[in-house]
Amino acid sequence: ALASLAAQGDKAQAKEARQFRDLIRTEVARCERIVRFLLDSSRPSTDARADLAETVGLALRLLERHPSFARIRVRSSVAKALPPARIDADSLKQVVMALAVNGSQAMTSGGTLTVRAARGEKRTLVLDVTDTGAPVPVERRAQIFEPFATADAQRGAGLGLAVARSLLRSRGGDLVYRPRKGGNAYRVVLRAASGKA
Repeated sequence: ALASLAAQGDKAQAKEARQFRDLIRTEVARCERIVRFLLDSSRPSTDARADLAETVGLALRLLERHPSFARIRVRSSVAKALPPARIDADSLKQVVMALAVNGSQAMTSGGTLTVRAARGEKRTLVLDVTDTGAPVPVERRAQIFEPFATADAQRGAGLGLAVARSLLRSRGGDLVYRPRKGGNAYRVVLRAASGKA
């Protein structure tokens, strides 16, 4: 995608290509940090904070040119004045991207991916990611967070949801699947960094 933008010679497109190049470099560094976290099993910092609006926005921006989003409409809604979440931004971004890609792959013929963030109960924040794809079959729901539990090996190794839940649980949060009519819903539960949630 970057090569095609740069080759067309338009200044605006060349600028966009440079911006995506810089984003890719940032994401490569983030992926390296994630891998180090998984390998080292390091304890996360209790001081880590992430702004939901900023992190969700960046994660979705990074996926704009992902092939599986070609026919996907993305809607995002983050409640105003949310306190920061007790998680580092890199890990939260990884979670959002994993859920978004998972949702897009469930919508092989196109559809709508919706991301909503709001206050939860008892000093928590919730992030709901829903899609309009085929629901996960009942018999597979108990395994969806297990490593390599993918229905189609062509779409990946089946680690995205397992890693996402592991990242969240190691930081006092959680990830749950919530069946819904006409699609799928995943709820991310995060601890709020202040007592105002």
